[in-house]
Order: sequence, then C-alpha cells, then structure tokens
Amino acid sequence: MTLRDMVLHVSTNIFAGVDTTSIALRAIVYYLCRHPKCMDRLVTEIDTADKEGELSHPISYKEATTILPYLGTVIKEAMRLHPSVGMLLERQVPAEGLFIEGYQIPAGTIVGINPWVTNRSPAFGTDPDDFNPDRWLSADEERLKQMDNFW
Repeated sequence: MTLRDMVLHVSTNIFAGVDTTSIALRAIVYYLCRHPKCMDRLVTEIDTADKEGELSHPISYKEATTILPYLGTVIKEAMRLHPSVGMLLERQVPAEGLFIEGYQIPAGTIVGINPWVTNRSPAFGTDPDDFNPDRWLSADEERLKQMDNFW
C-alpha cells in the first residue's frame, strides 16, 4: 500500500467517524428539544447521579450505560429514528442460500436494507414514527430482544 493509499484510508475513516457522530448528536439534541419532558427527565437523571457521586468527570461509557439508563434509551431512540447511516447495510447470502417469507435468495447474492426502514418495524410497537425512549424501558424481555435485533 502506498503512502497516498494509507492517507486516503485514514482520512476516510476519520471523516466518516466525525460525520456519523455529529449526525447522532444532532438527532439526540433535536428530539430532546422537541420533547421537553424527556429533556427534563434526562437532566434530572444526570443531576441525581452526579449529586450522589456516582459519576466521574468526564462520565465514562460504562457509567453512561449502567448508571444512566434513561440516557441510554434516549440515545437508542434518537438513533433509531435518525440513524447515522442512510445507505443499505449490505450482506452476502451464505453458501446454503436463504429463505425469507417463502422466497429463496441464492447463495452469494448481495442483499441489504436501509436502516430508516428497519427502524420503523412493527417490533417497535404501534407508534414506530414517534420518539418514545420509554419503549426501551417498558418492553418485556421478548419485545426488547426483537427491538435490539434492529438496533
């Protein structure tokens, strides 16, 4: 690999990471601004955990996912409705082929679906177009497993 090729690969990864991260952050801020009750609940969760000395500064990812459950659901819900990746997430059908809903897809076929479509699956309930972080907290184990399959 030439130096030019290496620079291209590195810069592509850096810029792709910046773009997807900024898209996710904008979506989170957008939905919280549109849903002030969710914003208030999240601020209360963070303030409470901070006052109780449960958080380090800066907050670690582990803390954000274990001590701040509502934060985790806000992130999931915002990214579900506004995924950072808008292109097909392609996969190759395995050697044995694939059957979906009675249709056979031959081995080696490239298949894909846009996350904007999958993230509005009926697995998310009757309101898949609505921002509802509580869906992740109130779902029973089976439904949560179905939702996590799309996430």
